[in-house]
Amino acid sequence: MYRNVLSSWIKHLDFTILDCICIELAFVTAYFIRYGSGNDYQLALYKSSALILVLLHLIVVFFGEGYKGIVRRGNLEEVREIIKHATVVVVLLSVYL
Repeated sequence: MYRNVLSSWIKHLDFTILDCICIELAFVTAYFIRYGSGNDYQLALYKSSALILVLLHLIVVFFGEGYKGIVRRGNLEEVREIIKHATVVVVLLSVYL
């Protein structure tokens, strides 16, 4: 039983890591567009927001089962899941901030 639950979560670990990398790249790109060049992790607010963003993503992935059937989904269903996932992460980040 435990082996089945663990393997179902780990088999999508590559999607989770890739999503974490893309979220951080989007965060850094947004900072660069807004403020120009500079180190966005210099300020404590941006450093904690970047860390919390990744943690919230992992929590939503773990509890939301957003990757269930990810390989077999169609385009419209995938867009729907992306919108749900992003909305939950943004709302939780807004509550944190």
